[in-house]
Amino acid sequence: MQFMSKRPKPKSIDDRIAEICERLANARKLSGLTQSTVADAMGLSNSQYSRIENGATDMTLRQFLVACEEVRLDPSLLFANPVDTEVADLQTRLRASEGKLAAITRMLKSDKDIWES
Repeated sequence: MQFMSKRPKPKSIDDRIAEICERLANARKLSGLTQSTVADAMGLSNSQYSRIENGATDMTLRQFLVACEEVRLDPSLLFANPVDTEVADLQTRLRASEGKLAAITRMLKSDKDIWES
C-alpha cells in the first residue's frame, strides 16, 4: 500500500510577504547598512522604511528593487527556499567582509607610504 504524501499547505500571501521583509532586513544587516541608509536610497523616512521591514506597510515594486540594489541582493533570492537564502546570506556576508578587508588594506598601504616618506 502506497501512501501519498500530502503537500504542505501553501503559506498565505501575508506570511510570504513577512518572510520576504525579514530576509530583506537580514540582508541589510549582513551588509552592515542602517535602516536610514536604505530608507534614503528608497526616498523614504526612516520610520516609513522601518514599517516596511516590520511588515506594517507594503512597499511598491520600485521600492523593493531599490532596497535590493542597496543591500546588493538579487531580488529573486528573496523568493527562494530557505536553504538558498542561507547561501545567499553567507555570500552577502563574505562580500561585506571582503570590502572591509580591502578598505583596511588600502589604509595600511597609505600609512606605510606616509612612514616611508
